[in-house]
Amino acid sequence: MVDFVREGFLGSSQEFRNRFQNPIENGQHTNSTSDDVKIMNQRSHILYEQLKGFVQRMDMNVVKKDLPPKTVFVIAVKLSSVQRVLYKRFLDVHGLTQEKASNEKTRKSFFASYQALAQVHTVSVTNNCRGDPFVFQWVESGYV
Repeated sequence: MVDFVREGFLGSSQEFRNRFQNPIENGQHTNSTSDDVKIMNQRSHILYEQLKGFVQRMDMNVVKKDLPPKTVFVIAVKLSSVQRVLYKRFLDVHGLTQEKASNEKTRKSFFASYQALAQVHTVSVTNNCRGDPFVFQWVESGYV
């Protein structure tokens, strides 16, 4: 973000890592030495001072009064036949069917599964699934 606003202000990626990122991360571990913590605090302060002129970290309350009320639209859309097949196969392969879903390990993998399934929702938007490389890869690998 800073590089977009003020290109090169914090140096190259490597310079930034060496000057700020690595020392700050090194001081945040449970086994960090007191010197690591001291350096972390110094570098954090230097970075804060350099950025405070153009990076404003405020919470939503600052602009909330100027924003229109939030409106949420929930639109239910049926899955296409290909999406339904992919979704059911995914649930079976990953043990996410109702009778197996109570397993703790399965629940912990929910977010990883969600990310994978997020790709399924884009399948067959134009009813041209055969040309979709994602579907083709699943079909060719025997996943579906």
